[in-house]
Amino acid sequence: MMRAFIIVLMIIAFSVAVCAGEKVQQRKVSITISPFHLLSPVLHLTGELRITDKISAAAILGGGQVSEEGKNYDEWEAGYQFRYYLIGSFTHGLMLGADTGYIHVSGKLDSPMDYYVGVRAGVFAGYKIVTKRGFTFEVQIGPQYVRESASHTELQTLENLKIGWSF
Repeated sequence: MMRAFIIVLMIIAFSVAVCAGEKVQQRKVSITISPFHLLSPVLHLTGELRITDKISAAAILGGGQVSEEGKNYDEWEAGYQFRYYLIGSFTHGLMLGADTGYIHVSGKLDSPMDYYVGVRAGVFAGYKIVTKRGFTFEVQIGPQYVRESASHTELQTLENLKIGWSF
């Protein structure tokens, strides 16, 4: 997984060089999905609202099914992110942020932490690119504290790759 993430970062670096001369219109909203979550299949939708050029807030909603040992479980997720664009802005820049949320699965999984079940909170660094036409690509990584129950907590890594559209 880490090797794939490094490849994605290299693609971003190349994309930044390709898009450097583009003048992107000022957008106010980004809607993205996580293509890797669709493999579960879970729809993971993020809506980000620009507050200022450097600050935004994002709501995350997800739902679908996960499978473990031949059994299917319904899953839903709700979360929130606060983002500050350290370099650049809402349409093209390096972001630092805070992430919090909750994931619920109907049933008892043998390994709930594999699916980040429970309450989560953490910080992340990421990069976002919006093209002239509005296509949006972003990537995020950071430490995340996950609490499945009072006796079961774990430090994990937030790894997000999202694609979508900005308006």
